Amino acid sequence: MYGHTKRFARAFPKHYKVVKELPPSGGSLVEKVSVKPALIFEILEVVFGPYDDLFKDFKWVDDKVTWHRFFETDHGILCVYDFKGGTSIAGTGEITEALKTEAREFKDALEKASTKYPKIRERDLREELHQDPLRNFLRTFLATNVLLLKAREDGSLLEGLVLYASTIDAHLRYGIILSKQLRDKSPNYEKSMVFQSGKTYISERAIHQKALDEKFISKKQFAELSTLYEFRNKAVHRYFISDLQYKDLPKYLERFERLRSSTLERIVKLEHRQVKKGVGMIKAKDIATDSLSRKVAYSQEHLKIDSSLDIAVVPKRKHVFPREYGPRKDVKEIEE
Repeated sequence: MYGHTKRFARAFPKHYKVVKELPPSGGSLVEKVSVKPALIFEILEVVFGPYDDLFKDFKWVDDKVTWHRFFETDHGILCVYDFKGGTSIAGTGEITEALKTEAREFKDALEKASTKYPKIRERDLREELHQDPLRNFLRTFLATNVLLLKAREDGSLLEGLVLYASTIDAHLRYGIILSKQLRDKSPNYEKSMVFQSGKTYISERAIHQKALDEKFISKKQFAELSTLYEFRNKAVHRYFISDLQYKDLPKYLERFERLRSSTLERIVKLEHRQVKKGVGMIKAKDIATDSLSRKVAYSQEHLKIDSSLDIAVVPKRKHVFPREYGPRKDVKEIEE
């Protein structure tokens, strides 16, 4: 969380406190919020911290609601939740006039915050790119996984080719960083490896040689990289003026995939080695695969696809009957 977002969170009214145990049932709808639930969900996480589903042990008859958050006020408890694509605030227990007033104030605060937060998020992403470019670099791995899968499903061969070439280049850069950190026993890295500003950059050919020098790749892989590099350039830059045919792409994409898989496997080994030796920048939490880690990953991947989209990442609830509404576009459900 960067400066703009921190100030945004501090400015939100402080008299609402997160309820950590499921409150008594009862109550009724108090207010409807005129903001999409995914944006409200993200604002609540920024202001009040990560979401914990207090209903995780329940089985639901229907799927009208995918998340609830409870807040204690001076006069009772309010629940903010999504309902069939809209956002609502309900009271629990006795619905007094004082609680209704607090619900209206909470609604006003959320609606006001929703007009500011998207721009604040974008400003912080730009700030992050300069202060901590590695976060943007690593986030892009998540996005390219999604985009590669979509390219395969759509049969978009040229898009797949470009994504493969970009991903393998990133694997090499990251592998060089991890290898060098292990050798130097340091968490430091060259910013130019993960961020290009202006006209200064490290070419792909230079990255190939660095990866070979660091023994991140073998001589055989280096030769394969050279072949695939030439083919990528031919497909992207010389399609009109060469003998290339579109039907040539699938067999090369298979070779790209094999190289992508092998470099990824090497990265995983280096990350685990850093954790085991306590050397470098990778900590145990960075390679965890629990539900919280998956939630963070899902929350990050869309920021390199379309950061203007609001997505609520929530635990997938259990349902007694087949779902009526099914997964929503603005909700990512994680299996616990």
